[in-house]
Amino acid sequence: MGLITLADQILGRKVASANPGVDKEIMSLIKEKWLSRGFNPREIGGTTMGKVTVSKVYHIGIPVNDMKRAEKFYTEVLGMKAWASGSGERETNRPFFEALGYWPENLRLSTAERGVDVVLFERGKPIDRDWKEDSMCHTAMATSKEDFDLAVEKMKEWGVKVHLEPIDYGRGRTLYFFDTEGNLLQLSERTA
Repeated sequence: MGLITLADQILGRKVASANPGVDKEIMSLIKEKWLSRGFNPREIGGTTMGKVTVSKVYHIGIPVNDMKRAEKFYTEVLGMKAWASGSGERETNRPFFEALGYWPENLRLSTAERGVDVVLFERGKPIDRDWKEDSMCHTAMATSKEDFDLAVEKMKEWGVKVHLEPIDYGRGRTLYFFDTEGNLLQLSERTA
């Protein structure tokens, strides 16, 4: 279902334009109407969108080969703060131990706004792979225009492998690069 069709159903009227410039206004109207009418988030136009409504993402797990190297990258290059680490060796994590045969070392990092944590998980056995094996699977992060400019200027100097030079999508620029473990990351400038 396209955005305009969705907007038509929720607003109860035809939306005049499919211009990307009005998308933000349309989404604002949809949210306002949706909430004021008491819609169930899983239902649109009488059809169920999903069986479970995810309320938020609270952490993203990223596999790493070398925890110390990855920690340095995520704290020194991306400015995240490490706040918890360990092997996870506790009874509530026993299912992971039984599935993997070891207690995975992990490091929990927070971003400046503490919205979603990034948890690095050290692989039991390091792997070397080509980025194409993961297609364009990536973790996307946002930053200010000033920090985006700094990243563009300094990434190569910091030894970061840039995958795609900055792309301007009209709503801001984005940059794709690899962490020290070969994971593809995206950094976007966001003004809101």
